[in-house]
Amino acid sequence: MPVLSLQSAVTYGYVGNSVARVVLPAFGHEAWCVDTVCFSNHPGHGRVAGRVVPAAEVTALVTGLEALGVFAEAAAVLSGYLGEKGSAQAVIQAVRGVRAAKRGAVYLCDPVIGDVLENGAGGVFVRPGVPEAIAGELLPLADIATPNAFELGHLTGTGVPADTVAAVRAARQVIARGPTVVVVTSHIGSDTPAEAIDTLAVTATEAWRVRTPRLGLRFDGSGDTLAALFLARILDTASVPEALADAVSSLQPLLAATRSPRHLALVAALPLMRAPPERFPAEAV
Repeated sequence: MPVLSLQSAVTYGYVGNSVARVVLPAFGHEAWCVDTVCFSNHPGHGRVAGRVVPAAEVTALVTGLEALGVFAEAAAVLSGYLGEKGSAQAVIQAVRGVRAAKRGAVYLCDPVIGDVLENGAGGVFVRPGVPEAIAGELLPLADIATPNAFELGHLTGTGVPADTVAAVRAARQVIARGPTVVVVTSHIGSDTPAEAIDTLAVTATEAWRVRTPRLGLRFDGSGDTLAALFLARILDTASVPEALADAVSSLQPLLAATRSPRHLALVAALPLMRAPPERFPAEAV
């Protein structure tokens, strides 16, 4: 089942659509990629070449697909990093167009805004206006949102959640805006063991946690990979806790195989991602 994915793209490394182009087909779903930026590499390397794709061009690509009459084939829309706030309108057009053509189509919004930096402070790394466009225009349309802990705090104005209870409470504030499921990545609360990291899935009435070993690195593209994995499993009719456990279990061997936080070992780890050597269960919280 095809997924229309509007995200960033890099030539070197794996983030955004550079992840989606590999992960979604590996898990049985075509990736129709509309790139919101085209960069040589992730900006975390300290230097970058390339360009932000103008919002008008992103919109034109979506319009071209719609005119082709293929939206009825798509099972989902996935959005991530936006190069500028105007690209949110292209995402809206894609979501509305696909939903009009395909009953039951899913929209997963990965609200890429920022992250906790290596010094422990939080930082926004998107252009002005993008966080507001995500919060005000995209989240109300979403079925699923996948913020990291910093993004969850930014979206709700509550700051990075102090513990699991606070994370679930904040996730439900996001749910009140539109999504039915919020997946919180990279959560480290006061109730998280020092050697662990948590990923949560929250609905209006239930919540689950998958706890994995903390590897001591902040991996560029890990959130993008988790979003693609979770969406792939939901499209395979997995339940929310099953999709969470499967996605996190598939992500873990990728992180374990990666030696540079700036360059995921995606191709090398793909066989283990498809058949994880260890399954991390989802527990109700």
